[in-house]
Amino acid sequence: FSIMDCIIGDILAVADSIGLLRDFEVLKTYVRRVTRRRFYVESHTPLEDRPIGYLYIDSQFVSRSVPVYWLALELGIKLQLVILDIKRKENKSEAFKLETNGTTDLPILRIGNVVLSKYNI
Repeated sequence: FSIMDCIIGDILAVADSIGLLRDFEVLKTYVRRVTRRRFYVESHTPLEDRPIGYLYIDSQFVSRSVPVYWLALELGIKLQLVILDIKRKENKSEAFKLETNGTTDLPILRIGNVVLSKYNI
């Protein structure tokens, strides 16, 4: 995902919204693909509506994450839930380790560069 995808995606999204891409299914597919990416969505969300962090949870053991998410809601802290499947080892991928500074034990709370798990709180 590059800056060019963002720029071209923006231009084509506007063109699609006013009906100019009606006959160009390939371009419409490109617009749908680009505008659904996390970085595109985040960059087009007003600052006051953006989550300040991410809560990574396991799809099988959500109950351990509920108190953390509930407390964040009570305090008015906007977190984006990221549900991972540990059976498919999504929490062991290199991309995930880069996002969480090598931490793989769920639940994980990441706000900026700070990564908290049950082992380092």
